[in-house]
Amino acid sequence: MLMPSRSQEMQQQEFEESMPTWQQYGEPMPGMSNMTNGLDEMFCMMKIRTNIDIPSRADYFNQRGSRVAMVNSQKLPIMNVVQMSASRVVLQKNMMITPYWHMNCHSLMGRYCIPQNYAVLKRAAENQMFHWVSFMTNPNPMKSQMVGKKSVLRAMPLQVLMYSYRLSMEQVRMLKFRRQHEMTILGPMYQMQMGSNE
Repeated sequence: MLMPSRSQEMQQQEFEESMPTWQQYGEPMPGMSNMTNGLDEMFCMMKIRTNIDIPSRADYFNQRGSRVAMVNSQKLPIMNVVQMSASRVVLQKNMMITPYWHMNCHSLMGRYCIPQNYAVLKRAAENQMFHWVSFMTNPNPMKSQMVGKKSVLRAMPLQVLMYSYRLSMEQVRMLKFRRQHEMTILGPMYQMQMGSNE
């Protein structure tokens, strides 16, 4: 004699009866509040890893292959939690990064700790590449450059620079406008002079 199988409805009813009432009706567990702020979901869904060594993801690059890639809290939100940011710089032979300083953080580069508001200049040797990773103590570091398109000196009036540094007007113009078409990564000066003579 064959017995009919139990229906799906009966199985569901038995399952619900075996569950505690707080699970059955979607109520919060005893001792837990019903209010959630979404942080648990935010941390579970947060991207925690990225590769800053991929050349196509560089923030600044030039035609000779040098590049700068930065990771801050806009690109990787977990950086806001750890209160840090990072950058990866690859300089080809004889290239350099514009002199700059960080206005709101300290910077760690290998064994060096560069304090906030101290100017830094990095240059690759004539016969080899130079690359490094830096860590900054702020998730959104602010950088002021001293040379190039985004130079703070370009914003100053000529007379202020002339009297502050005791320079002639010609020297001040050269200081302000010499590398006005370059930004962040600078090529060697002899190539610029050859290009301007042609």
